[in-house]
Amino acid sequence: MSIGAYPGETAAQAGKRRIVVGYIILGIPPRLYFGIEFISDGFAATGMVNIAAALVPAIVLLTLRVRPNWFIILVNVLLGAAILETLIPTVMLGGLLEANLLVGFSAIVVVGALIALSAKAAFWWFVAYLVSLVLAVVLPGLISPIDDVEIGTPAGMVSVLAATAVFVYAGMAYFVRQRDQFQKESDDLLHNILPDEIATRLKTDTSMIADDFPNASVLFADVVGFTPMSANMTPPQLVGLLNQVFSKFDEFV
Repeated sequence: MSIGAYPGETAAQAGKRRIVVGYIILGIPPRLYFGIEFISDGFAATGMVNIAAALVPAIVLLTLRVRPNWFIILVNVLLGAAILETLIPTVMLGGLLEANLLVGFSAIVVVGALIALSAKAAFWWFVAYLVSLVLAVVLPGLISPIDDVEIGTPAGMVSVLAATAVFVYAGMAYFVRQRDQFQKESDDLLHNILPDEIATRLKTDTSMIADDFPNASVLFADVVGFTPMSANMTPPQLVGLLNQVFSKFDEFV
């Protein structure tokens, strides 16, 4: 998961990169498997598409290793390949049902864009996904199937839906865990520098956090000889001395 890491990489960027690398590693074996299976069943063209779909992320992974600053470009290449690798077999096999609703798998493109890029980029990839759905319906009626197969089976459709769910869940689960970790670190830092009451107020209320007191008194006191005395004291002894001083102030007030 360290592929593509670079000096000075932020924790947020590292989290995005790990998700992308994880998607690539998890996605290559099933693509190769289905590619070999299609070829062995006599559907050479569709099988080669699946093998090409496995080679593209592998090349992206190698490129990311030597060019980590190309991260955004490589992610967009992956997202585009993910749409094409479902749309092309759908057209080649003759339709949505014949391809076991494979085009639905490219819904992970939208999730991937949200995690690795930005909301704006994800919107345009969402539009691209909708366009691919329309093309998956229209093109099979205009182009003769290259690999003629029967209508897909319920088991095949369920496997596509299950694979989509697994990839979406895995990515979102990791993203949520990273977000919670960042939130915890932020909360811990806030509570370390501010009293709990003020830290809670900052997180829950956007108004002024200061309290209003119509009347107040200010007491200034100088402890004679405190500086040289504290120089020869250990931290626990110093804390004990300060507690005694403050308790005397409380009694005085």
